[in-house]
Amino acid sequence: GHGRRGPTRGVTERRCPDGQQWNVSLVRGYGVGPTADHFTSRMGVVSKVYCKIWQKDFAKLPAATKEFIFRDLQLTYQWDRTDQIDREMLAHMSAMHRSWRSKQKKRHFNRKPLDDAIAFVPAGVDPSDWQTMCELWTTGDERRIADRNKQNRATQSMPYRRGRTSHYQLMSDFSLMHGRTPYRLEVFKMGRCKNLLDGTESWVDEESRRRYEAMSEMIAPSDIDVESQTLENAFISVMGKDRPGRVRCAGSGETLRTWYGSTSTGPSAYSEREKQIQEQLKVQEDKLKAQADKMNEIQQHISQLQSVASKVDEMSVLLSQIQASQARTQPPQYLLQFRARARPRQMRR
Repeated sequence: GHGRRGPTRGVTERRCPDGQQWNVSLVRGYGVGPTADHFTSRMGVVSKVYCKIWQKDFAKLPAATKEFIFRDLQLTYQWDRTDQIDREMLAHMSAMHRSWRSKQKKRHFNRKPLDDAIAFVPAGVDPSDWQTMCELWTTGDERRIADRNKQNRATQSMPYRRGRTSHYQLMSDFSLMHGRTPYRLEVFKMGRCKNLLDGTESWVDEESRRRYEAMSEMIAPSDIDVESQTLENAFISVMGKDRPGRVRCAGSGETLRTWYGSTSTGPSAYSEREKQIQEQLKVQEDKLKAQADKMNEIQQHISQLQSVASKVDEMSVLLSQIQASQARTQPPQYLLQFRARARPRQMRR
């Protein structure tokens, strides 16, 4: 080798015999399946070989560089390659490169004088490229972006706790285990909650637990077969409307267009979808309200029955007291019999 690339922190790559390739499945440019971790690690290594540290959008790379990247990956891995998949893979590698660049900045640039930072070149980075990157980090635009990101991180809650395992890999594992695609509510829990050996749950923070419980409460417990729209509506109601360029718990490669469908000539498909969800939420709220009213009526009826039963008990006690009083005031039975026999004798006299 030429010595430019330093050691990778990725998983140890498995080697194939000459002429053979590992099969890998891709979802929005993210590998899923048994070889996903190795494929993702290889993508990170290849991107560092062919791209400068300061490059951001891999889609703007020269066509020859892109072809070199895919050719290098195809030496070891095989997948169904199309133009759309190429774009999604480049977007994924751009995100990976951005994450790696931020780690280098945190370790080797922050809280250091510029000259000292330039002098210490990270492993695998060309010295001239590192100097260019350090100088860019000192510009006004980059500093404003860094300050904004720092403020956003300070207020961030409900972080994802599954590390390098993507949402797509979580959904793939769930599908293999349960035979269906998980709902976003379930993906939210998988990414932020861990089941402990003693049967309890450990959440990444209290806000995540609170929101999941709120979503669960919105699902009617009387419904045996909960419809998918009910789960989706509960998720959107608690988490809020998805914003452009981001769909929560659906994967980093998903957008409003890919998740909700392409736009139409009239109102956007997302607006139509939102309208439908609002209508379904209204129906669900009416259903819950009707159930609550019915429960109130049953509770009132139970209270009335309890009141009647209490009065019956009071009457029973009062009747017992009257019978006991009468028993004390009446003469003994033998005296009543004697008087009954004595009356005819008096009448004969």
